[in-house]
Amino acid sequence: MEPVYPNRPQASTERVTIGLRLGAALLDNFIFGSVISALLMPVMFANMIGDLKRGIFNPVVPDIFFPGFILGYALFFCKDIFNGRSPAKRILKLQVTDIRTGQVAGPLRCLVRNLSIFFWPLEFIFILINPKRRLGDLIAGTQIEYVEKPEPAKRSVLQKVLAICVAIAFSTALTMPFYFLNRFMADHMKEFYPQPFWHSGDNHDYDE
Repeated sequence: MEPVYPNRPQASTERVTIGLRLGAALLDNFIFGSVISALLMPVMFANMIGDLKRGIFNPVVPDIFFPGFILGYALFFCKDIFNGRSPAKRILKLQVTDIRTGQVAGPLRCLVRNLSIFFWPLEFIFILINPKRRLGDLIAGTQIEYVEKPEPAKRSVLQKVLAICVAIAFSTALTMPFYFLNRFMADHMKEFYPQPFWHSGDNHDYDE
């Protein structure tokens, strides 16, 4: 039997189905993936064209991509901090709530529940078992409700700013090992790829 919160009679957990949860997850991934791709694709194509003109295959990721990765991770972690609703949840009328009070979950709780997204195989299994609460919800003390007309959350701007700062810090910590590995590869490019791929002969020197 679903919990009843007198101050939120319009909310329901019974209407939260596996299909609705998986649909929201796929839609959010599509929306955020499209936004990040739109920002990074022009840079990627410009870099590829430059490499082709020089006749080299360059596996090194341009440094300008890493702020984009950090921003992308941070955006996804913070997708529910505004009234407990990501873009997909707004479309599908879902909302993240605090399981103890039934109120809209605060920005920090919404952030914490999304940090477990890296364990997506486990998250998928949890959704199949209980669509109302995936692994991140169990960690953050939240659940998903179906809400026809959600009331605006009474949260301070400071909480949202704090959640965004934490998300950026966490995203930076995740990205930096890959950044340093990328810089190591860049420093040793001439050893790994000594000449343009269409050249032949014994001359292995080229100018960047």
